[in-house]
Amino acid sequence: MKRFLVVRRDNIGDLLCTTPFISNLRASSPDAEIDVLVNSYNYDAIKNNPDVNHIYVYEKAKHVSGVRAKLLTYVNRIKMMIALKAKHYDYAFLCSPGERTIRLAKQAGVKNLAGFYRSEQEKQELTYSVSLSDCKGKHEAERVNLLLPSVATQASIPPMTLKVEASVENIVLTELQQLGLSKSDEVIGVHVSARKPSNRWTTEKYISLIQALLSEAPQRKVLLFWSPGSASNKTHPGDDEKAKEIVERVNSNALIAHKTSNLQQLIAMTQRVDLYICSDGGAMHVAAGLHKKVLCFFGDSDISQWYPWGVSHRLMTNESKDVSIIEVESVISVFKELYDEEL
Repeated sequence: MKRFLVVRRDNIGDLLCTTPFISNLRASSPDAEIDVLVNSYNYDAIKNNPDVNHIYVYEKAKHVSGVRAKLLTYVNRIKMMIALKAKHYDYAFLCSPGERTIRLAKQAGVKNLAGFYRSEQEKQELTYSVSLSDCKGKHEAERVNLLLPSVATQASIPPMTLKVEASVENIVLTELQQLGLSKSDEVIGVHVSARKPSNRWTTEKYISLIQALLSEAPQRKVLLFWSPGSASNKTHPGDDEKAKEIVERVNSNALIAHKTSNLQQLIAMTQRVDLYICSDGGAMHVAAGLHKKVLCFFGDSDISQWYPWGVSHRLMTNESKDVSIIEVESVISVFKELYDEEL
């Protein structure tokens, strides 16, 4: 039996964009053992994936505080590496470029490495190598799939795979029903947060957009999403204040705000929407992974690499790469176009 290890140590969207490759790997080797190595931050994006046998999770030391906690992360990583070495993998697929990823796979005892390289030194450490210069203009899902020929015939790229945790979904749906969301309601998801300043739309415009969306359809509800936490939190700034202002000023029972404290809750809530409006980021890829229609704002982001993969979508951007100047009327027009589009 073949054993493969897929290494993806970065963000939620990056890992979700790797799931089409994992699906192709499974299709090419149905009896293989396919394991993934991820970090604690992006783990929920691959949890319950039907194409994966086992998930190895490590915590980055920078994500914990205190000497004792940091030491524990290193101890746990050593234990994990011992377990990985015992598996004797035939191949490791390094879906993120860089020396750190190469080093991680070597620590796991894998000799055959398929990955991307920036320099000749990195290339020499790979058994099967793809130059990053060959990835220009390609979506992240297409980039990762360039590693498939190392062990199988190249194949077309399927949509992303993301599975909802059933127990979490049941809890979230019950909570949403208590807030006034019925099973028959049409739901538009609106996520008002963005990590990059250039991807941020203004509070005023979100308020106007939500009011317009609600006025169009009496059975429509808007489900509000945002990054939890206060804007004053220097480590993990959130948009609690922004969300509160939007709720108060829209002042409608048809606007439902439910804070998500973790990724599983975000996934479960997103599963309930019919169409998702957001900025480029992890939440956008979650919506695409759940096969939702997506209307997204792109500021200073590489659209060719990060647009919503495998779903009906519309992108809103401009030459200045500043989302804040996009007008509400334009968004409403694009929304109607996407809303009416047949799947």
